[in-house]
Amino acid sequence: METHLSDFKKRLALLIFAALLPALIIAQEKDNGTEPESAEAPAETVTPTEEAETEPAPNAEPAPDAEPAPEPKKEGDENNIIYKGEHHLNLGVGMTVPVLMHFYNDDFIGDLGNGVVISSDRYSPPVGLAGFFDYKFFLEGGWALGVELGGTFLSTKHNSQTMVHVGGEVTYMIRRGKIDIPISFEIGGHFNTLRKEAPDENVTSGGIFLKPEIGFTYSVNENWGVGATTSWWILPEIYLPNETNDLSAQSNFAHVWSFAVTASYKFK
Repeated sequence: METHLSDFKKRLALLIFAALLPALIIAQEKDNGTEPESAEAPAETVTPTEEAETEPAPNAEPAPDAEPAPEPKKEGDENNIIYKGEHHLNLGVGMTVPVLMHFYNDDFIGDLGNGVVISSDRYSPPVGLAGFFDYKFFLEGGWALGVELGGTFLSTKHNSQTMVHVGGEVTYMIRRGKIDIPISFEIGGHFNTLRKEAPDENVTSGGIFLKPEIGFTYSVNENWGVGATTSWWILPEIYLPNETNDLSAQSNFAHVWSFAVTASYKFK
């Protein structure tokens, strides 16, 4: 009887140990920081609502591509910008030099002839005074439209010559830091008076002129600048008859070079 009781206690102890063994293994694994091995997880179920949210609509437009990042500006680029709407006022004073003269009437050539005027003794000295005032309004890309008003005075051997002109101009400006380089072409009209020793021999003339021009301006500060400009005048002179003489035979085609120092003011 005692033997059977001893066997029963042993078997009961083995059953209790077998029952507690998995719990001891799980507790040991938790103490070591590892998850216990478990049975295969059940598959996730997707509800119809979630399916609708994950699947794209059949006619949905693709998302727009992200805009590329703007290229970084190079150092000094802002100093080369010519802003649309800039206004430039320029005042110039300088000299004018008659270079070539061609008469339309071959019967009237006189002592000068058709050729280089500056080498003759007609002009004493062969240099005159010139001045002008112009205004430019800038459009896009460095282009500008403007208007100019000016005059010249030239003393000849026996008389004096005065010319007033007004014209419209197209300008393209190159800007490099504080330096502006305007390249212009101007077309306009002029009125010329030739005053001789005898008042009744005074001569008036008029016509159009063409004038290509290039210059430079150094910006002293944000608004003011100083510079210089040079131009070549293509100048038809049509002489009109006066009260006593018909001087139309003296009409000529002149080429004149001019140079001026300038002061400019710019604003927006």
